[in-house]
Amino acid sequence: MSHVYKIIADAQIANGGPVILVQAENEYSMFEYMQYFIDKARDAGIVVTITSNNANNNGYNAPGTGLGAVDIYGYEQYPVGVGCYNLCDWPAGQLNDSYWNVHLALNPSTPHLIAEFQAGTSSGWGHPGYEYCAPTNNEVLARAVFKNIYASVVKSLSLYSIGGGTNWGNLEYPDFYTSYDLGAMIAEDGCIDSRI
Repeated sequence: MSHVYKIIADAQIANGGPVILVQAENEYSMFEYMQYFIDKARDAGIVVTITSNNANNNGYNAPGTGLGAVDIYGYEQYPVGVGCYNLCDWPAGQLNDSYWNVHLALNPSTPHLIAEFQAGTSSGWGHPGYEYCAPTNNEVLARAVFKNIYASVVKSLSLYSIGGGTNWGNLEYPDFYTSYDLGAMIAEDGCIDSRI
């Protein structure tokens, strides 16, 4: 991580580069690693704002929480859920409209950051597959869920995942098969997804 942080530090806006924020971790908030990552980032010369991505939306590492607190708290949201759904079988009650309330409850003093927002769906072993899942990620989903994002004054939003990929025999999330396509806007083969 020290080597990676040094590369990032060299690309910061303070050094003429494009980097304006650094996410210190991804979904590790509930563990004791955050301060370690923050210290490593600062030791490598990172001076820009450090953010997080808390998978549980419970305020871990939000500013003012003590050891491991980041500069701007970020969390993730999957309004249709992480399973494989298509437009005909969205799970009941899944469309979330509480983003602003989450922000106010956990981190009202900094800009509203959703560090990971649904732009794909997962499909695991024995599930229908990405051909079935992909239609969820279309203009209907965007129209339904982005209105809540705009209304909740989100200042920074990262979509997961815009592009699909493949696990070439390396570590993989055990609930997914080798493909990591996710029914994303850019398909696993690099094409703009025509399944949508």
